[in-house]
Amino acid sequence: MANTARYTRIKGNSDKNLQEFWDSRDFADFRRGDEVTTKRDIQYIIEDYTNSMLDDFDREPRRWTGKESRQAVQKVVIDCIEMSFDDAASHVLEILTTYFNFMAAAKHISNRDTLLDAASDVCTRMQAALEQQTSDERIAKAWARVNPLLKANRIDHNSIEALTYLIIAADKLAVIDMANVAARMDGEDPNKMNDEDYLNCVNKWIERYVFPLYDLSATAKSIGEQMGSAGAVADELAKTMLIGNLRNDETPTDDETRFQIALRLNQLSLKSSQSDLASFATHYRSALAWQPAMKRALPQPEVKHTLSMAAARKLRRGKKQHR
Repeated sequence: MANTARYTRIKGNSDKNLQEFWDSRDFADFRRGDEVTTKRDIQYIIEDYTNSMLDDFDREPRRWTGKESRQAVQKVVIDCIEMSFDDAASHVLEILTTYFNFMAAAKHISNRDTLLDAASDVCTRMQAALEQQTSDERIAKAWARVNPLLKANRIDHNSIEALTYLIIAADKLAVIDMANVAARMDGEDPNKMNDEDYLNCVNKWIERYVFPLYDLSATAKSIGEQMGSAGAVADELAKTMLIGNLRNDETPTDDETRFQIALRLNQLSLKSSQSDLASFATHYRSALAWQPAMKRALPQPEVKHTLSMAAARKLRRGKKQHR
């Protein structure tokens, strides 16, 4: 009975703490930076954590520890994933950080930094694991995003146009993903090629469309410095190392690089004529609509103005007066 009374007391205090949190400066500051997350979602995460600490470890706030908090935070992230929260781990970390700050300011906990470190470590590791996908998985998600555009514009899925749409609109692709898509368009299956043929295939694509975007002399000098050389390494070595790095780096390619790759696929560059770049902007306008920064880098198509009926009548009257 005593345990039941204690449990009821701790639950009541948790509810009271949450009500105080809604009125706190910490919550107000969080709200100014995030107007999207609903109050209901925030409450779900906080209650999931506090309930886990109580139900699983018999801990009230003043006895929360880093070790047990790690397990509770992991449970909350998993629960949020199952509830289809976007960026679940990052979301949980932001909200628990705000709540721990409030709890420390209200003197309900005295080990805020320990709890913050535990939450940060768990959420960072889980977010990294969630984001780790194979090239095939990244490509499949990219096609799912772009396919409606291809269908609406009646574009052959196996064409340079389709690849250009993919590179512009899909912002999670690495260089190797683009090379793999290009290989499939050429009738090759990267998963069935032997290692030598696969490397030759993707290296050739990277050399043609991505390598020219880099300053080889600066790259050779940088590599030389990293290797402890007196000067720059030979250009051929720098080229081989750069292509290898581009092939093995699976982080998303930045917008500017993807944009220039898309231009090169269409035999263009940022130095192309204004008319050619304007034509590119017109042709791929539906994909560029998703990438405002790329769209701003291109000349806008000329707008053909027409006279309104009223202006035309006014002009006609003016001509009559001068007859």
